[in-house]
Amino acid sequence: MLALHPGLFIHRLCRARGLLEAWSPPPTGQTNCDRQEELCAAVDRKHFSQELVVYREMGGQPPQFKVTLCFGEEFPDNDPVTDKLITVQVELPWARQQLEEVMSFRESMALIQELASESPLREAALDFYGIS
Repeated sequence: MLALHPGLFIHRLCRARGLLEAWSPPPTGQTNCDRQEELCAAVDRKHFSQELVVYREMGGQPPQFKVTLCFGEEFPDNDPVTDKLITVQVELPWARQQLEEVMSFRESMALIQELASESPLREAALDFYGIS
């Protein structure tokens, strides 16, 4: 596994199958890290950033920030991850931090909108106090 600025990459060094469930689509023509000799992009930072912008502005489902690897079995399939023999889940700290910041922003905006809806003039007034 190799983490670089463009994303997270996986290189299979053994003959056993290693399949992944990632939150960014594989590049065109590449299928689920099925070739032993090639570097596989598991996470694309640019794709995550685009999904994060959509979530920030429109809501919906937050983008995923974890990758699950499964060795020796078909994955993803209908069986729960807990039924697999060998799995590894990788969480990307930079992605988690960005998602938490956006979620905090969305919660703040929801509170402001709620306050505005309760105001007789449909506006929210915020007072800022200096700390000395």
